[in-house]
Amino acid sequence: MCFVGAVAFQEGEVAFALRKVARKGEHRSHKSAGMVTYDHDLALPHIVRGLGMATEVFTPEGLEELKGRIGLAHLRWATAGGLERANIHPLSGNFQGKPFFLVHNGEISFRRALERQFATYQPEVTSDTKFFCALIETSGEGNFEDALRYALRIVKGTYSLIVLYENTIYAVRDVTENRPLYIGTKEGVVCIGSETLIFRSLGIHPRQVKEIRGGQLAIVHGADLSIEWKTFEGPSDIARIPRLCLIEVVYSMHPANITYGRTVQTLRERLGWQLAQTWRPQADIVVGVPDSGVAAGKGFSKGSGIPYEEALIRYHQSGRIFYSRVDERRDMYDIKYDPVIEKLEGQRVVLIDDTIFASETIRAVIEIVLEAGAKEVHIGIPAPMIVAPCFYGTPTSSEHRRLIAKDHGGDQQRILEEIGAPFGGRVKSLTFLPLGDVKQAVVDTKPMVDGYGDITTRNFCDACFLGGKRHIPVDADGYTM
Repeated sequence: MCFVGAVAFQEGEVAFALRKVARKGEHRSHKSAGMVTYDHDLALPHIVRGLGMATEVFTPEGLEELKGRIGLAHLRWATAGGLERANIHPLSGNFQGKPFFLVHNGEISFRRALERQFATYQPEVTSDTKFFCALIETSGEGNFEDALRYALRIVKGTYSLIVLYENTIYAVRDVTENRPLYIGTKEGVVCIGSETLIFRSLGIHPRQVKEIRGGQLAIVHGADLSIEWKTFEGPSDIARIPRLCLIEVVYSMHPANITYGRTVQTLRERLGWQLAQTWRPQADIVVGVPDSGVAAGKGFSKGSGIPYEEALIRYHQSGRIFYSRVDERRDMYDIKYDPVIEKLEGQRVVLIDDTIFASETIRAVIEIVLEAGAKEVHIGIPAPMIVAPCFYGTPTSSEHRRLIAKDHGGDQQRILEEIGAPFGGRVKSLTFLPLGDVKQAVVDTKPMVDGYGDITTRNFCDACFLGGKRHIPVDADGYTM
């Protein structure tokens, strides 16, 4: 769930524009940041990397040194490989004596053979992204585009990938479209990034933004900003079928983002409404858990007729707690969420959250709501249970990422009993929206952008959910297909 971005200008320096773009994508990660620009005059790259948020790493003083009209930016949320400085993107390699730079959102899920083949390649780097670099370097191809194509034929996994080589940007999205990638243009500017809301920061209207599709290669030539559209072949055993990550839809993406022609805010409202069609507890108010549960909460309110109340306020400077270690989280919840006591006292509350991973967040929110005077709580999740780790780019595969539904074998009553145990019977019910209903709700939501009316319930990755299937081979971190 990293952020990747690129900007190319006809005239002027891009570093500060890249900083603006990265800040708009900071909800996707705030653990490390990196940027590279290409200096046309000197034919040299300039690079800055660091641990921390974009605003901390991309300082005005540091960006003054990043000359160039074309560049890449990355915000990393570690999946494969830790948060060491060596793993901060852009990662780099060398092709025919010249450096190239690469930023990646996704994960190489089938990589043990690559780990053996490139055991001595950049040993300080443990990020799986380095295998793209290694394959490009060792491809034996005569030009960079062919070397990149060679790597894309071999890598099995998910990727929205942007590469800078000399004065040219290469942007690709794997054939399953699992991770988002968009491109927008206006006179003198080309921008590429993980979410559509970033384009407004450069004066590009989101309706004019194009989604890079699976198996497409967009080549941006820095000299004149011309764009070549090509296709590439992925591994022969991976079907060329769009499989957008459903976790992106219900949790990761910014509500203003447009995916498959549909606004995420509208999709979440529809999911909440759909949940109300099959579950309607006896309650007085509905409260969405900020931020990604708010739209679903309002949708549930419309579908159920139970009034919606803004009774839980988020302190936005807290960031996403899911990024943090488990032992850091409890104090962070008290900082992140504040109850509106007047609206909660004596009320039977329906809490609508986006998902349940390990359950720390929902339990912390329940405690805050009950301490504020709520009589009882019901929990509604407009998504299926997460019963399997993700190896495609959402970091739930590492050892410290417990999945409560996995531990209880998808038994909803046992999940409710564990979550409600500390609260003396005041957590009354729990429900999830079945996978089929989630997919159908997304498909049935009318697109606001033309060209996306043909998606079906087959066009989503559901590998982590109850009833889901793996669509790309996995042999990482002790997991075997």
